[in-house]
Amino acid sequence: MQKERGLKMIADIIKNSNLYTEKNPKFAKAFSFIEEFNKKNLPAGRYEIDGDNVYASVQTYETISENEAKWEAHKKYIDIQYVASGKEIIKWVNIQKLKPVTEYNEEKDIYLLDGDEGMDIKLDSGSFLVLYPEDAHKPKCIWENIQKVVKIVVKVKV
Repeated sequence: MQKERGLKMIADIIKNSNLYTEKNPKFAKAFSFIEEFNKKNLPAGRYEIDGDNVYASVQTYETISENEAKWEAHKKYIDIQYVASGKEIIKWVNIQKLKPVTEYNEEKDIYLLDGDEGMDIKLDSGSFLVLYPEDAHKPKCIWENIQKVVKIVVKVKV
């Protein structure tokens, strides 16, 4: 899907998800899963949507300080991070502004980075962020106070 290269991070509310399904045909499956989650309130865990092309991880955690959070990026998957309840800050920056501090783990599709750049993206219930391989992100950061967050991270193969 070479046409996706160069696209930038997207932040919006779930009610507007239909605006983004044309960017990638797999996004429709991802947003459909999120809608189902909102109806059924599924427990934490991994959910297969379309084999290794699209799958979701439902997570529950408490937000942490920005200093505890780690910059991460991926190569094989686009993240759609949807906050079902609670609120958090996800810091965002293009990977070119940071330095890798770990080798790329192909099995887990992740590598960690370091740097002082980045902007705060504030997500509350019903908000989502689409992060492409060029988008380094530092999730789980405290917004105002420590919060319990229920989040769905849908992985969409590039």
